[in-house]
Amino acid sequence: MTPEENDLLCRVERGAPMGRIARSHWLPALLSEEVPEPDGTPVPVRLLGEDLVAFRDSEGRVGLLGRQCPHRRASLLLARNEDSALRCLYHGWKIDATGNVLEMPSEIGGSTLCEKVKHTAYPTHEWAGVVWTYMGDAASMPSFQPPSWAPASSTRPWRRFFASGDWRSEARSISGSKTSTAIPRRMYGWVSITEGSPTSKSMPLRYRNRRRCSCS
Repeated sequence: MTPEENDLLCRVERGAPMGRIARSHWLPALLSEEVPEPDGTPVPVRLLGEDLVAFRDSEGRVGLLGRQCPHRRASLLLARNEDSALRCLYHGWKIDATGNVLEMPSEIGGSTLCEKVKHTAYPTHEWAGVVWTYMGDAASMPSFQPPSWAPASSTRPWRRFFASGDWRSEARSISGSKTSTAIPRRMYGWVSITEGSPTSKSMPLRYRNRRRCSCS
């Protein structure tokens, strides 16, 4: 494979061919349990080469915003999650889950700048314990279609475990299978379980950090 072919297949930033394909679908962004309560701590998400921040607002909606505040690029991971929006700790700009800037304390009274600024925000949909998002053109956004492994919103095919040392053995012990046909070298992607496993034959495994991951 040439470097050019590798870039064609692997680059997923906005404007890249694979990036455009990926952004034409609803994608899993994080687990609902990562933002368990309204007005809780914002959490980092990196998806398709973009640094984002996720939070659950006062009404229980999950917001997914660009991580840097549109004012001075301060990280919204440090923002206060309050009154159905994130408030940047630098100059107090308040941004809701749809990217609207609600307040700008740094502006003089009567300023209409709020009406002119729109922060990066992606729509979300919770299903089967997963927060899904659509990152493509809003005019072309398809309706959310449940995945085949989660026909009902109450389905919970995900489980979290902590890998200490031989994470392959721990993944097998959770699945109930003595051997695995396709456990990836890196903790990312899908794990296929052999015949006879009490769980499904495909186990989604998502990298969290060096010793922590999520799987079904």
